[in-house]
Amino acid sequence: VNLVDNAVKFTPEGGSVAIGCGGPAFLLRVADTGPGIALAERAKVVRRFYRSAAGPDGGASGIPGVGLGLSMASTIVELHGFQLEIDDADSRAVPPGAAFTIRAREARGTSARLSSAEPVA
Repeated sequence: VNLVDNAVKFTPEGGSVAIGCGGPAFLLRVADTGPGIALAERAKVVRRFYRSAAGPDGGASGIPGVGLGLSMASTIVELHGFQLEIDDADSRAVPPGAAFTIRAREARGTSARLSSAEPVA
């Protein structure tokens, strides 16, 4: 939910948010046409209380939040054996937008998969 909420918050009026799931290479992908997240900030935005410099005014100050959402989302994803990747939604576009992809993490030579028999926490 946080990934979609952030995509909506950071996408300007007239922009778009795309959600994909169940692809062969990923479990979930949320992409938007917002300002994107600079490569140098991608590792930082998943830290608790970190606010990106991205935003319509060049800062996140005008957009509600305290910097916990991506940290919690990333932690939950990793606790379930998956990984969260942050990329440009479209590197040719200006602005490039952001894409958040949840992928299975390779574990001992096999993909980690969520079985329907496993309880979801």
